[in-house]
Amino acid sequence: EGVVIAGQTNGNFPISEGVFDQSFNGGSYDAFVTRYTLGLPYVRWENISEVGAVRERELIEIDITGESGDPDANLSLTYSSPDLPDHATFEDHGDGSGTFTWQTTYGDAGDYTAHFVLSDGEHEISADVPIEVKELFHIPLRRGWNMISSAVPPANPAHPAVWADIVGRGNLYIVKDRAGFFYFPPQNFNRLAPWDVRYGFSAKLNEADTLVIPGDFVPEDSVIPLREVWTMIAYYPRVEVDARTAFVNIEGSLEMAKDINGRFYRPANGFSNMGNLKRGQGYQVRISQPCDLVWNLGEERIAGILPAEESRQDGGVTHFQPLEMTGANMSVLISLPTACGGDEGGVSEIAAFTESGLCVGSTGVSAGQTATEGGATQTGFAVWADDPTTPKIDGAVEGETLTFKLWDGMAETPVSPIWDGEDRHSCLSFSTDGFAEATLDVGAQGLAPLPSEFALAEPYPNPFNSITTIRYSLPEASDIKLSVYDLSGREITTMVSGNRLAGVHNAAWNAVGVGSGLYFVKLEAGTKTLTQKVMLVK
Repeated sequence: EGVVIAGQTNGNFPISEGVFDQSFNGGSYDAFVTRYTLGLPYVRWENISEVGAVRERELIEIDITGESGDPDANLSLTYSSPDLPDHATFEDHGDGSGTFTWQTTYGDAGDYTAHFVLSDGEHEISADVPIEVKELFHIPLRRGWNMISSAVPPANPAHPAVWADIVGRGNLYIVKDRAGFFYFPPQNFNRLAPWDVRYGFSAKLNEADTLVIPGDFVPEDSVIPLREVWTMIAYYPRVEVDARTAFVNIEGSLEMAKDINGRFYRPANGFSNMGNLKRGQGYQVRISQPCDLVWNLGEERIAGILPAEESRQDGGVTHFQPLEMTGANMSVLISLPTACGGDEGGVSEIAAFTESGLCVGSTGVSAGQTATEGGATQTGFAVWADDPTTPKIDGAVEGETLTFKLWDGMAETPVSPIWDGEDRHSCLSFSTDGFAEATLDVGAQGLAPLPSEFALAEPYPNPFNSITTIRYSLPEASDIKLSVYDLSGREITTMVSGNRLAGVHNAAWNAVGVGSGLYFVKLEAGTKTLTQKVMLVK
């Protein structure tokens, strides 16, 4: 007796946009059941999933049958609901059956109610069916190597199931874990253990894509056990937190953390250029002893009282063009005199090279970076390893000797950092996931000493069509202004304004949006003024 309204989703519903609640059978299905003790026919609510490359909607067919099981043409079923989005519709077939269609979109997460009315012409009943749509977790993936994690446990943790849509598009090359086990779709080979939400994976994509995982987010304070020296881990919190704050609970055991870009946090050196950690990204950590990680959010930041800490994220590389990331690297930390640093838009750079002359890592060096007690500037960057998935040598190989060059905005100069260790040495061999710390004595490298006079060099290149470098010299610390003017004397831009240390400095003028013509670069320091002409040609 009565009316039973039951809904069941089969397979990957709803593929890319939303998902109903109440999973069962190992997470392969979702279902809802509502029973009404009214003297009306049995109602069978059945999911019909579309198949094929595009599966964007969920069809639910409702059949009303009598005791004989044959459709009763005298029955009709209608649908309405103010709770559901406008794109929810119902098609009444007029014979006791109908089709309910709901095209969900990202952001439709929430509780909804579908309202149905069943009539035989004389009698009428209504049924409210609750529907919960959960938020989907989207993980953006770039072309090439990615290091990712999921804050949502996949319903089916087998990697072929997790990556099914992307594999179907022919876009996944390989996925591997920290231990080296991998899933290789081109050969339908899988040796990866089921997805463990606590840890991360490396994935190489043929083109940019998005991995979508429906379900419930794990609690942000969930424990991540760290037992191995190196581990690839997940980041759970919704809020983005600076690495130095996020890892504070294991600071005593943490030797190093790094991201897919090769930026790293080294507590022992007080150095970080990682910036904020983000949900969906994976992070490599090296620990000195087993420990349990619980992410620290920083109460002040959660309350919105303080902004995230600013990390030293080195960059601005324009001369030594960096490699495409190859998925593995070595971390290098170099201390060098502050006078080597560039200013705003600076171009001072340092780079590492293989024996064949391949640039395998580079970074910009800014005078604004935090200095050490000795007055030196610290800069950290990744030296990239050869990618074994490509036919050519595109990075450093194990044990290869590396050389280094410094670019001061005008010329490249070979330099020999003194590498720290039990026996300080002047050369460095590449080691995957290794760490090397060095000091660069610029004076000992034969570079220019502090200037003896106030000077402004001719911009280089000149003429130029997009960016030119302006080099100026200060014999002593000074309050300066470095600006560009047009022929009418109108100020176009100010590149530097404020106090600068004694030394040779560089600034870059990016003339995007400025018309071709002759301009004047003007350097002012107190009562002193110098001017240089520069020609912009587009």
